[in-house]
Amino acid sequence: VLIGGETGFNNAAYAWAAITAPATGRYYVLAHTLDQYGQRTRYGINMNYTLRAAICQPDAFEQDDADRTAGRPIAVGASQSRNHCEDGVDWAVLSIATPGAYRVATSALGAAADTILEIHSAGSTAPLAQNDNTSVNSKASSVTYDFAAGTYYIRIAGKQRGAGTEYTLSVQPAKGKK
Repeated sequence: VLIGGETGFNNAAYAWAAITAPATGRYYVLAHTLDQYGQRTRYGINMNYTLRAAICQPDAFEQDDADRTAGRPIAVGASQSRNHCEDGVDWAVLSIATPGAYRVATSALGAAADTILEIHSAGSTAPLAQNDNTSVNSKASSVTYDFAAGTYYIRIAGKQRGAGTEYTLSVQPAKGKK
């Protein structure tokens, strides 16, 4: 379950928490309002908040989080709808038949999604290429890499878990390439 809240003028501050209930039953949430110094407060302006709870279903590519060998295949020109409901890492396997520049990207991010993308070869211990945010205003990730023929592994890390962590993973020829 993702517990989310928003508070402040024009909903300027957000707080999220992802929890997995150990059993069925009733659970309680204690919400606080903090002042500009991060201290709990009981008075002042902008004391209203909205509390939301949502259930998250694992995507169709689970169990793809153990390591690169657990990854599910993705083809050039394809896209996959994924999420970080129950884990913070997803893997995908990319087989390149035609060498060239390809763009691997995350897009269509959910409200709590923030991805980090890495490209690995079969034997690499460090990423061949990586990206956290495509821009200052975007939590999506994008890597354009000049691939040789072979098998590569895409690691997609999520900074959050739970509902709202949906994203689309895609692999396309880089612009200007066929």
